[in-house]
Parts: sequence; C-alpha cells; structure tokens
Amino acid sequence: MNSLQPGKRALAAGLAGLTLVLQAVSLPSCGGGSSGPSALPTPRPTPTPCTQTEVGIATGAVPAESVAGVDFTTMAAGRIDITLDWTFPTSPIGMYLFRANTCDFAQFNSCPFLIRSDPTAVKPRRASAENAPAGDYELIVVNFAERDESLAGRIVLSQGSCPAIGGPVPSGPATTTFRSRGRIGR
Repeated sequence: MNSLQPGKRALAAGLAGLTLVLQAVSLPSCGGGSSGPSALPTPRPTPTPCTQTEVGIATGAVPAESVAGVDFTTMAAGRIDITLDWTFPTSPIGMYLFRANTCDFAQFNSCPFLIRSDPTAVKPRRASAENAPAGDYELIVVNFAERDESLAGRIVLSQGSCPAIGGPVPSGPATTTFRSRGRIGR
C-alpha cells in the first residue's frame, strides 16, 4: 500500500513525469553531439546575379609574323573574358592583355600582363582576367606563323556569379578591327 495521501500521490506522479521530460530534453540528439541546444545552420549569402556586357568584337587580318591589337574600355570592375579564334589550326597565335599605356612595344616582354596566353595548339583560345578594375585596356595578338591569318575575338565583362567563359566567337558584325602594331623580330 502506498502511504501517500491521494493529493500528494498525484503531485509526486506529476513531478516524476516532469523529471523524465527534463532529462529527455537535456539528452543529446540521435547520433551523438553536444549536450547543448542544436546549432542553427549558417546562412549562405545570396550569390550576386550574373551580368555580362559585350565590350567588343574585333576581327581582322594579321599578317605573318606580326603583331596587332585592339583597345577597349570597361565601365565597371569585373572579370574580363576573351575568346579568340583564327583560320588555320596549326598557326601559333599568342594573346596578351594589359592595362592601356602601361608599356610600349619595345617593353612588351616585361609588360604587367593581366592575361599572357602564349601560342598553343588550342583553338579557339579562351582566357580571363579576374577582378579587373574599370578602365582602358589593350589586347595584343601575335601571329607567329609564316602565313597571314584572319582573327576574330570577343571581349566580355562578366560581373557577379557568372560561369566560366565558353561558346564560340560570335559571327556578328565587328565593333572594331585589329590594328597592326608592327612585325615580330626573329
């Protein structure tokens, strides 16, 4: 027989139930872990939407063993994406990007390049300059081949969470032409 009076018996049963509830709350969750409250997931920042602005399409003939270039301006900071294509897959073509007025032709090899893409067998050539400030730029192409080439290039300013560059060089009308910068010395 239970020696507690009916009111006290109900109170004791209620306290026992409350003790079980408090013990269950203080136990770690399934799978182990800390005995403290569950951590909330860390919020991830919302990615900046991708915007791409075509800065220019350049085309033109580049004679054998010569240098040509095109100047362009970006009005905002971002990633400068360049795609360059040419006629003959075996022609060694170099592509170089730097801030305008940072060096002249005589200083070419010591220029502070944002992109230095020396000749390879890869065609079309794609390269990017990350975190480029707004301003004036010069894209230089060098035809190291012993025959004339026809080149087409596309320059795009990418801002935000844009994917890596890709796709063909557009065949639309050129906004500028590659201008001769001289012959390479061999």
